[in-house]
Amino acid sequence: MLKNAEVRVLVMLKNAKKNTLAMTDLTRRLNVNAGIRVEEKNEILKTLQDLGYITIECKKIPAMRRTPTLINLTAEGGKIVKGIESGSVEFSEN
Repeated sequence: MLKNAEVRVLVMLKNAKKNTLAMTDLTRRLNVNAGIRVEEKNEILKTLQDLGYITIECKKIPAMRRTPTLINLTAEGGKIVKGIESGSVEFSEN
């Protein structure tokens, strides 16, 4: 069963442009909106990645000096979000 914070991440990705967020944006949103620290965020992302709901990639963008880490919602993750929205997938409040 997914935890509330994991569901929050999946919903953020679903609502993001191209179902993708930069790691810095996700970290800021989780910290500001939910008070989730970096260690907790890393645990959440690892769990979602192990379940196959997200992918994490470092993408080289020629116009940028930095290489951003991007988090993408997979098709399986999208199905889970739809299930959560419809009420067919349950999640824990913890």
